[in-house]
Amino acid sequence: MSEIRELLRNTLLSVAEGLETDNTVLSEKEMEMVLDSLRQVTSPYVSTYTAIRLSGYGKSEFYKLIEEGKLPKGEHIQGFKEIHYNKAKLIKALKKLDSEK
Repeated sequence: MSEIRELLRNTLLSVAEGLETDNTVLSEKEMEMVLDSLRQVTSPYVSTYTAIRLSGYGKSEFYKLIEEGKLPKGEHIQGFKEIHYNKAKLIKALKKLDSEK
């Protein structure tokens, strides 16, 4: 197991143990922040802003790559106004772009 993976695992286990024993140093507000962060990074979809940041390209270049079919188009998800991008498809397309350089 990689070092970062082990660190994350141990941290999450420690937090879970603290919550289970009602011996946590996290406030309600901090728990909400952690939960929001975990939901964001584990979601299969990312916002346009996050997709652009993930890509490493500027906004105009990002949209140009979509127009050229090199990056997947965003999707409308029921209940959201914004366009979201499937993270797995986006990462796969970005890896393909990197290998073509």
